[in-house]
Amino acid sequence: FFFFFFFKQKTAYEISACLVGSEMCIRDRSMIIQACLKHGSEDQIARIKRAYKENFYKLMQDKYGRFLAKKLYEDCFDALEKKAVLEHLCVNMEKYMVHMYATDIIEHIYLKGNSETKKKIFESTFGAKLKFIKEAKDIEEDDIEKIFEDYPLIKEQIMERLRKQIDVFISKGLIRLSFVQRIVLFYVKNATQEGLEKVLEEGHKNYLALLESRDGLCAACILFTAANSKLRKHMVKQLRTETENLVDNMLSSHLGTVFLLKVLLTMDDTKVSSKIVLDRVIQLFPDVATTQVGSRMLA
Repeated sequence: FFFFFFFKQKTAYEISACLVGSEMCIRDRSMIIQACLKHGSEDQIARIKRAYKENFYKLMQDKYGRFLAKKLYEDCFDALEKKAVLEHLCVNMEKYMVHMYATDIIEHIYLKGNSETKKKIFESTFGAKLKFIKEAKDIEEDDIEKIFEDYPLIKEQIMERLRKQIDVFISKGLIRLSFVQRIVLFYVKNATQEGLEKVLEEGHKNYLALLESRDGLCAACILFTAANSKLRKHMVKQLRTETENLVDNMLSSHLGTVFLLKVLLTMDDTKVSSKIVLDRVIQLFPDVATTQVGSRMLA
């Protein structure tokens, strides 16, 4: 008790101050600073905030520092400071959106943000050309497809840019993020069959990660429909591994159930779909029938 009281009243800021710029493992430093923010006095906490705010963009790009960056963003930044962070991220989106750790901060802000915040993050991934045209023509986000109709060359360039970004998302395992899934959905809705096939070359191996949001579900369904019979077979086989049948978990999720319906309605190899999906549904019928999402599927 005496040690905790002493730490809380006397050492929170002193400890944090000596850590700024130190060579201590940033994982340990992040944990200590978070403890200081939790247990320090108001004055100590205020001094810690000032010391670390200026390092926010460095922290968000570190494996362990990103956790402290989230806490600083939520607990230490006021509305104007959060707006400044959003603007900085959007201006530098090309750099941050493919960074293994910075994407966690983008995702955090995207999920916590309102529709306007989500819109800014989404549009910033398209690059400067789309922004220039929108500002010049005073066009809203809902008219991006209209821009593509009026400027086919711009559409071609932006779609190629998005496809390359999606390749990076897939290779780095970032396809699970909600803001990334919105980008993927936009791409697959507007891509040619050739563009879809290029995404499927690698995307068919990781497509299950899309089933984390409604946008991801829609993208997964479009990709599954666009895949050839060989790829569809491979995609369905991923639903069952040597140690786990993923169908079980998907039946307890609305998004998963919708995708399984898509598989059953689209799959041309009924033997594979029946063996992996339908047979498992029948085995679990008593349990599935009692759940809301399961009853919808059976209906």
